[in-house]
Amino acid sequence: MIPSSFTYKRAGSAEEAFDLATEYGEDAKYLAGGHSLLPLMKLRLAAPEVIIDINGLRELSYITDQRMKFAMVELQKSSGSLKVLDRALALARAITEFPFELNLWQAQNIWYEILRTSDNALTALTAEERPRWDKDFDELGACLTINTVAMRAGEKADLRAAAD
Repeated sequence: MIPSSFTYKRAGSAEEAFDLATEYGEDAKYLAGGHSLLPLMKLRLAAPEVIIDINGLRELSYITDQRMKFAMVELQKSSGSLKVLDRALALARAITEFPFELNLWQAQNIWYEILRTSDNALTALTAEERPRWDKDFDELGACLTINTVAMRAGEKADLRAAAD
């Protein structure tokens, strides 16, 4: 099918994107990659009157990087809260869909630091909660483009070497 007609606006900045969204209200949708919106429009399951293209806005990349870093700091301070992990994982899942380059090295470093200190730092977890933590924490690392299998193998090797 062919989508219904719409007005296309390309935002030159995050501020302009916000202003356009404010101006057009619920009639506007952001286009950030098109992987979700465009197929829905072709099936006429979505019919926005205005499309605001936010591809390539550098400020959004910076804001995203900082928000992910904040989520990881919050996770590190939580002593293993599954609720905080759920929030960080939801954010990480969402940013994997963003159409712009992210610089997540700070979030990646915090992930590794949590892994390195997890045996002593995860005091909020019960024994029953730990398997879920490990599974979700590994998924979080994968969303941050970390090879979690290799990292965990390296940690086990470091622990064996320290014990010798």
